[in-house]
Amino acid sequence: MHLEMMAVTAELARANKGQWFAFTIGLAGLGVAAVGFILGHSIEGTIVGGVTLVDLAGIFLYRYQRRQQERERKAERLKE
Repeated sequence: MHLEMMAVTAELARANKGQWFAFTIGLAGLGVAAVGFILGHSIEGTIVGGVTLVDLAGIFLYRYQRRQQERERKAERLKE
């Protein structure tokens, strides 16, 4: 039981770090896009901002889908 608790705690810490890292990258990307707009590079700013948002959303959806598949596999194992 103690080992499971340590594993869960470590997984939560890792997930928390990942979320902060994604948040930082997202802010940096949107900041670069804002600077592009301010300097008159609206097309480049739009591209950088759009790519940043699409990448973060894609990563979020990929991780959600992977977790869902893992839960389904665990549920199948419990049925056996």
